[in-house]
Amino acid sequence: LGADDEPRGEAEVVSLLRTAVARSWWTAARELVARARGRGEGGGAGAVPPWLRDEVKRLVEGAKRDAEEFAAFADGTYRWQRQGIQDVVNCALQWAQNSTTVFLGVKYATRWSAPGAIEVVDVKVNLTECCFELEGFGHHSSIRKRYLVNVAFFDDVVPADSAWSSASVGRLTATLQKSKPGVKWPRLLKDKSKSKHQLTGWLDMEERWADELRKNAGSAKVKKEKKDVEKQEKKAPASKAEKGKAGNATWTKELSKRWKRARRALQNPRVLAVVV
Repeated sequence: LGADDEPRGEAEVVSLLRTAVARSWWTAARELVARARGRGEGGGAGAVPPWLRDEVKRLVEGAKRDAEEFAAFADGTYRWQRQGIQDVVNCALQWAQNSTTVFLGVKYATRWSAPGAIEVVDVKVNLTECCFELEGFGHHSSIRKRYLVNVAFFDDVVPADSAWSSASVGRLTATLQKSKPGVKWPRLLKDKSKSKHQLTGWLDMEERWADELRKNAGSAKVKKEKKDVEKQEKKAPASKAEKGKAGNATWTKELSKRWKRARRALQNPRVLAVVV
């Protein structure tokens, strides 16, 4: 609104205000209200006229109601689209680790090298100490699909210190804090059997953290093996040679005692007379 476009009268202000709100011209709507307040119509300078206040309240409530109805319509439409989806995709995974963290990559496709969904919506992730679960819905080749991840880890992680994000198109990455830092995982999954997810190594991350993992997790492994050996040595039974030595020592000690008693007896005159 320019200086020469000053609306005249209540009817013209209301008409312009309704047009501005209907077309989401919020800057123009604010200007109309500010000018009406500046003129002080119906209440002195600086006061919003009652008729304008009532009209703004009605228009705002109407806009809010329309937005909520649209959101409900969109949500209901999408729920209908998800119903009856039979095409389930077990997402491809890749992983790497350092001494404290496991890095997990998810691609919305059955294989890491295959094309997948560009956009997956309504993504839900459930991360616990033992497991990582994901569900999302998207389109690929004009077909609605449901994308899933459900894996149990080799060892526990710390959910509170872990995070995930949709870092790039068609992918999700997770950074998982190990519950036992310094321990190298021999594999990602708890079960050694073949997974329903294609699982490959994350080569870039493996190269990046190779030295750190070898230095920190390797030393922890050596310490663990040393402790295990010491425990086994304590629990191990004595060998036959050691048992033999112990037996010989006991017999020698007993023979020495008997010889001493015999010598003392021979030194007694009465015992010697009987012997003679």
